[in-house]
Amino acid sequence: MRVSIGAKIFGIAVCLAGVMVIAAYISTNRVASTERRIAVLVDDIIPLLERSDDLREVVWREQLTFSEENRVSDDAANQLQGDKLRTETFETLARAMAAELHDAVGALTNVDRRLSLTDAAARLDALVDAHRGLQDAYDMLRERDDEQSSEESLEVVSLVRKQVAAFEAAQDALEREIRIVADGLAQQTETDEVLAISFENLVTGIAAALGLLLAGILTQAIVARIRNLQSASHAVRDGDLSLQIVVRGNDEVADLAHAFNEMIGQLRRKEKTEAIFGRYLDPRVIESLINETGEDEEELSAATKQDATVMFTDIAGYTSISELLKPAALVRLMNEYFQVVGEPIGETGGVLDKFIGDAVMAFWCEPFVRAEETGHYACDAALKQLDCVRQFQTRIPEITGLRLRAPKINVRIGLATGDVLVGSIGSPNKRNFTVIGDTVNISSRLESASKLYGTQILICQNTQATLPENYVTRYVDSLAFVGKSEPVHIYELIANEPVPERAEEVLSLYADGIGRYRDRDWTGAAQSMQACLRLDPEDGPARTMLNRIEQFMQTPPDNGWDGVWRLTHK
Repeated sequence: MRVSIGAKIFGIAVCLAGVMVIAAYISTNRVASTERRIAVLVDDIIPLLERSDDLREVVWREQLTFSEENRVSDDAANQLQGDKLRTETFETLARAMAAELHDAVGALTNVDRRLSLTDAAARLDALVDAHRGLQDAYDMLRERDDEQSSEESLEVVSLVRKQVAAFEAAQDALEREIRIVADGLAQQTETDEVLAISFENLVTGIAAALGLLLAGILTQAIVARIRNLQSASHAVRDGDLSLQIVVRGNDEVADLAHAFNEMIGQLRRKEKTEAIFGRYLDPRVIESLINETGEDEEELSAATKQDATVMFTDIAGYTSISELLKPAALVRLMNEYFQVVGEPIGETGGVLDKFIGDAVMAFWCEPFVRAEETGHYACDAALKQLDCVRQFQTRIPEITGLRLRAPKINVRIGLATGDVLVGSIGSPNKRNFTVIGDTVNISSRLESASKLYGTQILICQNTQATLPENYVTRYVDSLAFVGKSEPVHIYELIANEPVPERAEEVLSLYADGIGRYRDRDWTGAAQSMQACLRLDPEDGPARTMLNRIEQFMQTPPDNGWDGVWRLTHK
């Protein structure tokens, strides 16, 4: 059953409200009971005491009237009339008190059965009887004869005093019983008040404790799960997608946990997809396409023109290697080779575009590297590729299973910097994120020209212009590729650190020879190239240029020759 957080909070409020309603109901009953006791005390019991005082006052006046010092009077008729009036007043008060006493007994029964006035009626009757006896004594005292002896008079006076004492005793007994009930009601009322206050304090404390307990339990349950989500989200932010949150409850936080787990699953699938397609396409390109804000076809397929450096890397003598190896061994070798030459490309911010047979095409451009640094990073990657291939050569026997006739891998690399179109290019149903333009063709032609000059890395003048001073290059020649009228000044990339003195001398002699070559000083140029070969018999550019100079010595070029060598085949 689904219970939302709002319902849980509302449930706590309902529980507390229920406790308070019950407490209010009990308190109301207690207050009503207390009010009834107070009403009985005020309306029934206290008036009885007041009525008793009225009776006592009547008797006191009778005593005052019939006192010995006031009995001598000539107006006997008036005295008799006064006595009769006071007696009637007493009897009227007594009857009224009897009626009030009857009502008080009934009211007291309704509020507290532990207190009783059942004896008060008998005591009131005794009080009335005592008053009658007192009246009789007064009558005897009134009827005494002057001729009576003093002893007889004393007996009558003594009787009056006894009746007065009997009346006072009866009245004290009646008032004592009424006061006991009054004190009991007052004490019980005070007790009820204390209990009501204590009960309210207790209920308030219980409600507060219950509210804090329930709120604490609910808060802890919610906060613990939210913190779990927070911790998991931080882990996901740091790249950990192995988490799976345990879903507890059936509320909004549980919905968040379900959604989080679904998000993790989608991220895992996305990561797996990127990992799989990253083997076919550079992960940064995938991310760039995924994050593309445009949604219409034209915007998604738009290509931009910008500066880039393009690389072509090829294996020299690949045909003979493929003929030497079995298909399975050739596949293993090429997979390992592509891994080896691909790593420097990724390390320097390049995009590995595609594999074309044994050739690798890559490029450097924005936003992956800054435009002014594309040539620098590409040359750095090319030099690293040479180092990696040299190390890779030691593993070839193990990879191919040929210990004695293991093939030797030499690579040729061409680098060109210039304008290209970069973007998602292809048909509506299939596209490649690639670069196109004349710079791509120049890079490919430079890689092929490396075979002509016996070099490993050839770069164009634009690439050479972007390199820092620590890079060592040499101007090789000016070429006009097939189908191109504009020449390309080509350089050999040698190192990104100082070279040995002997190598510097070779470079100096070559530069001198190429200068003489362009000045049509064939003899001086040939001597410089021969000097290079004496220092380094394996220097490919010097050997190529010496052969060309010897041809020009036999058949010089036209007078309009501009020093550009025009290729006749790609």
